[in-house]
Amino acid sequence: MARKSEVVAQKKDNKNLLWILQIVFTLIFFVVIYCTWVSICTPWHFPLFVLAVIIFLIIIGLKSPHLLDAVLLLVITFTMLFTTGMLCPPIPLQCEFPAGISCYEVKLWANTGKLSLNIRQGTGKTIVVTGVSCTQNVSQSYASSSYISYDAIGGSATTNVTIPSGSFAFIADPTSATDGINNVTCTDANGNLPSDTKIIGAPYTGRIYVRYTEMDTNLTKTTTGTFTVRYEA
Repeated sequence: MARKSEVVAQKKDNKNLLWILQIVFTLIFFVVIYCTWVSICTPWHFPLFVLAVIIFLIIIGLKSPHLLDAVLLLVITFTMLFTTGMLCPPIPLQCEFPAGISCYEVKLWANTGKLSLNIRQGTGKTIVVTGVSCTQNVSQSYASSSYISYDAIGGSATTNVTIPSGSFAFIADPTSATDGINNVTCTDANGNLPSDTKIIGAPYTGRIYVRYTEMDTNLTKTTTGTFTVRYEA
C-alpha cells in the first residue's frame, strides 16, 4: 500500500514538474520570438541574435515533450509574419521640405552612406542649387553657420544644379560623374558615418539642407527638409 502511495506521489511530482517546465518553456519561447524580432527590426544586432540562439539551445536541452510542436509553431509564425510584412513593419519614407521644394526620388546607399535625391521645385523662380548637406545635426545654427556648398565636399565652382520652376533634377547622385553632387553623404551630428551605415535595412533619420540662389533676385536661401529612410544596397 505504501509502495502504491509512493508511486502515486511520484507521478504527481512528475506531473507538477512537467507543468512547471511547460510554463518555463512557454516563457522562454516568447523571449526567443521577442529577441529575434528585435534583432531583425533593429536590424540583426549580434548580441540579441546570440541570446536568442542560446535560449533556443536551452529549450532543446530541456527536452520538452512539446518541443516539436513549438518549433513548428515558430516556423509557421515567422513565415506568416514575413509573408504579411508584419515581422518588421517598414519605416515610412519621410522626405519633406517647406512649400516650394518636394522630394521626387530618394535613396540612401549602404556602406558609403551617400545620398541620391531628385527634387521638384515650384518656387515660381529658376533656382541654382549650390550645396546639399545631409546630417543628424539639428542645431538651430547649422543652416546659417555651416558652409553648405558642393565645393566643400570635393566639388568645384561649376558644381551647381540649375532647376527651372516646375522641373525635376538630381541634386545628389553618387552615380553622377560630377564631383560634389556624387559625394553628398548622410552623417551623424559630428560629421561621421553612423555605425549602422553598412547594415542594409537600418534606419536613418536626419535633415537635408539645400542651399540655392534665385537667378532673378540673386538671393541665396537655405531650405531644410526632414528625412527618414532605410539604407539600401
